[in-house]
Amino acid sequence: NRKWMKKLEPCNNCKLFRCYLVGLTYKGAKAAAVGTWGLYAKYSDRPYATYMNPTTFSGGYSIYPDGADAGKGTDGYKGYEVGANYTVAKNIVLGLKYSDMEAREGNGDDQVMWSEVVFTF
Repeated sequence: NRKWMKKLEPCNNCKLFRCYLVGLTYKGAKAAAVGTWGLYAKYSDRPYATYMNPTTFSGGYSIYPDGADAGKGTDGYKGYEVGANYTVAKNIVLGLKYSDMEAREGNGDDQVMWSEVVFTF
């Protein structure tokens, strides 16, 4: 069944091949060094054909900000993400990020606050 491949064909009014993913990072938490920290920012402008089920959007792991499930997408998403990380103890790093994404077509919009604790061995 190759129905999903038809969704990857360029259309007359979409910019399927224009894609940006840029980021800036300052420092960075080192798991072995308590008290280290880092900041980062990213901007994405990504057509549907350039990504697979992102996990940063609320509403489910396979829901895209344009409101389409995988395989039924319109023209992707664009937006920014900012985050920070901090080493609280040896091999324990806390992370926090905020994403604000919107659909490249239509009026889909999504904001997410994501936190994590990473244990390394």
